[in-house]
Amino acid sequence: MKRFGKSHLDIEFRRIVAAELASAKKEVMVVTGEFSAFTNYMDLQSAVHETAMRGVKFRIYSNSFLPGIARKLRRWGGELYTGAERVRDHFMIIDGNEVVVSKAHPAGSSGDRYGFITRRGVSNYIATFRDLTGKGRLIRRVTGPDPLDVWLANPIRGVWSDSSGVDDSLI
Repeated sequence: MKRFGKSHLDIEFRRIVAAELASAKKEVMVVTGEFSAFTNYMDLQSAVHETAMRGVKFRIYSNSFLPGIARKLRRWGGELYTGAERVRDHFMIIDGNEVVVSKAHPAGSSGDRYGFITRRGVSNYIATFRDLTGKGRLIRRVTGPDPLDVWLANPIRGVWSDSSGVDDSLI
């Protein structure tokens, strides 16, 4: 078992997750609450994308997915499940033989993740994943607005955006 501690912007957690994803050959199963690490950190999105493009299967259980994130994960071939049931510790199972566990931390927080990587008790984590997905619902169609469309439809008012004199001011 290898432990990892809290670090600024969860950098240690992110490095471990990226390395584990790079080692994945067949399947990654994830159980999380709000999926904020994927949402907030582009390095983790990139690691998931690269892993998915190598043909590794992703199955993810989360209490909620933002519509834009769900669309992206589905486009990459992810199988997404959602449900109200929560687990205290979040985890990621790599190829059915290793698990990265992120111990309970405040939702959406940064710098609070700590946990461990182990090959012990992986079957218990797989059973928990199957139980959650069995009680949850498979997302077949993503509903809700695309975040870019929402942002474009509601431009920020009162912000100077005239760039016609930019060239003159740089001389």
